[in-house]
Amino acid sequence: MSEVKHNLGSLYSAYEAMQYSLGPHIPGVEAPENVVDGDVQTLKLVLAMTLLAEGGGRHATGEAMCKEVQQELVFPMGRLGELKDIENMALLGVSFYFMNDENQAWRMIGLAARLCIELGLHQAKSLYQIHANSKASTRAITLFWDVYILDRRFSLSTGRPFAIQDIDIDPALPKPDELSPYVRNMITFASIGSRVWASRVYIEGNSLHAGRDEITYLDFQIQHWSSALPSSLRLFDAQVYSLEELSMTTTPNPPLDFAAMGDKSLFIRSLLYLRANDLRILIHRPALHSAVSIQKNPQSARTAVNIGNTVQYGR
Repeated sequence: MSEVKHNLGSLYSAYEAMQYSLGPHIPGVEAPENVVDGDVQTLKLVLAMTLLAEGGGRHATGEAMCKEVQQELVFPMGRLGELKDIENMALLGVSFYFMNDENQAWRMIGLAARLCIELGLHQAKSLYQIHANSKASTRAITLFWDVYILDRRFSLSTGRPFAIQDIDIDPALPKPDELSPYVRNMITFASIGSRVWASRVYIEGNSLHAGRDEITYLDFQIQHWSSALPSSLRLFDAQVYSLEELSMTTTPNPPLDFAAMGDKSLFIRSLLYLRANDLRILIHRPALHSAVSIQKNPQSARTAVNIGNTVQYGR
């Protein structure tokens, strides 16, 4: 805790130093050189997210910083945006998520996604023309895929359309080697989310019986993605089960060695495990909407319940 407070204090001191170049003099703080508005906004948002995380989603200073950046970033957007604007819009979206406001998060990520398209980050040819050197192009590509993942994340959680459509993304657009294994696997997961969305099988009132083959295939894709994760990203030794096997029983997973994983690794593994199961529940959940739908779709109903139990009890 003392280390966190020390880092938070250092971050706030850096924030005050940056503010020096744009506002009144702060005694004892020297002004940094070559500070631009976008960098100040980034630092404000990083500090705001830290405060909000520390405050469990509520912190007056953190919330005020987010609103301040929103005013600075969104409303004057009459000019052509740039990469720094996309980065800060994405950070602002995540900040709203920390404040438990996923509607605002969805709006901000949507703006970031549309700016990606406006700047041509979704097309390899236009991206390399604008960002000629390798460092700039890698930054642009990485930023695009980060926004793509967040676009899927908040669209699926709010039940609202994506801002970036898969059909518009250039198949030649690379996924740089510099991307972390987590991000690379989340890109694949986000694309599966696109297929789930396009299938519409998760919508109440749709005929699950008619879409049985599609549901089975989507479920298989999600399970296969989870089981194919690197061992460093898997919470359990994953195995792909058919709907029939899952409707009969849930196989217990071996106990977890929390100490060997470490807090950060455990968090990432748990997050990916929950992501996969959340998406699987989404496609099977309509079977639970009524007694009639349960009778018509017993396998999906049982699968949804078993997945929920697996997530709740870690079995």
